[in-house]
Amino acid sequence: MNRLNYLRNHRCNGILTRIMGAVQDELARFGLALPDVLLPSDSRDLESWAVIACDQFTSEPEYWNRVRELTSGHPSTLDLILPEVYLSSSDVSARIQSVHESMRRYLAQGILRTHRQTAVALVRDTPMVQGRKGLLLAVDLELYDYSPGSRSLIRPTEQTIVERLPPRIRVRKGAPLELPHILVLVDDPEMKVIEPVIDTASRGEPLYSTKLMMGGGQISGYPVTPKAIEEQLLPALREFAAPQHLSARYGVADAPLLAVGDGNHSLASAKAVWEELKSSGMVRPDHPARWALVELINLHSPALPIEPIHRVIRRIEPAAFAHFAAERHSAQTRRVSGIDEAGQLIRKFTESAVRFGVGDANGWSVLELSSDPGTLTVTLVQNLLDSYVTEHPEAEVDYIHGSEPLARFAREPNTLSVLLPPIDRPLLIPTVLERGVLPRKAFSLGEAEEKRYYMEARIIDQKYSTAG
Repeated sequence: MNRLNYLRNHRCNGILTRIMGAVQDELARFGLALPDVLLPSDSRDLESWAVIACDQFTSEPEYWNRVRELTSGHPSTLDLILPEVYLSSSDVSARIQSVHESMRRYLAQGILRTHRQTAVALVRDTPMVQGRKGLLLAVDLELYDYSPGSRSLIRPTEQTIVERLPPRIRVRKGAPLELPHILVLVDDPEMKVIEPVIDTASRGEPLYSTKLMMGGGQISGYPVTPKAIEEQLLPALREFAAPQHLSARYGVADAPLLAVGDGNHSLASAKAVWEELKSSGMVRPDHPARWALVELINLHSPALPIEPIHRVIRRIEPAAFAHFAAERHSAQTRRVSGIDEAGQLIRKFTESAVRFGVGDANGWSVLELSSDPGTLTVTLVQNLLDSYVTEHPEAEVDYIHGSEPLARFAREPNTLSVLLPPIDRPLLIPTVLERGVLPRKAFSLGEAEEKRYYMEARIIDQKYSTAG
């Protein structure tokens, strides 16, 4: 009987292996793969485990100090990431080394458990929205290209600043693990691609379910069955990626299948590390560093806010900037009662001008700048800021999520807050196709607290895994 059971199990495992191989092969056509996902072995304290994306609260070290207090004495992804608030600190090299050592220690101590070839269906409630749905998969870096004019299957929506990559590359190089905060957009207004898979998976038992610290809301992750991948996701992807579908939607057949919405510089850093490994000639094509974990999310999800990312300029005389804008673009200035009125005015479309709000210790104004018809406000403003900083190198630009902190920073001395209008969701991908990628930090998928929290991990060092 034991021999019979062994043969049955061996046969079932063989059939499952062949099925999964066929599924992986077809997913690869779309630049996707089922990853080996690592999650904490002990799921009793996931609230301390999961921390927010490293590129958030970059102007608020007090946020990260509080996170350190909350996670003290607990296994936490805070030990496995480098918050970007510390990127320019004098001890950044020691911090990166500590991240790598913590990764190796967590693996050695068995803190993480592997879930083989598993897509994870995610359902997230944030303080602002309920039921945001995402699908955790791996993307093939061979099919992602951030260079200008790229026609790759996976492309950025925003400009990649190559000068910003080196410190992020240093974090990934030598790291045995990756933890994803990258959100990749599916332009699917009919909601046929990922939502049915997530709805099916979320009727089962979750891999985890937890409250998120620091006002992040609640999240649950559910394993997606091979059957759901084979019968729901793959047929939807075939239809979605068909050249006739892309041509009908965008007027071109080489539109991106997937567009990077958040975390583009992290994905670009992963690409750079993979290209360096590949060029060494010492790695196989199925090396785990060829892939990167991401969360797929529907651009048209009603639970996905798309917010502008505002700007703050420090070490500046606000009046000098208004004079600079007037010289360059014949800027007209209108005083307003506050940031709310500024927000209402800049949403009003004009054919040959763009509007944005500026605030300082003396109050708020709206600047109207002459421009070519169809110019995006964020493009003109970013170019203006870049020009100003080039001529005034003492000035420093930071990128701010949310109007509340923006208004707070406006009250600081020698500081100017810049309020931008929202991005038009249905036009996002068509705009990128027509005019190229948007400027860096053009938009944000939700407020800061709604960003992805680190939960899952994946091995990217061949020494720790033979899986791709």
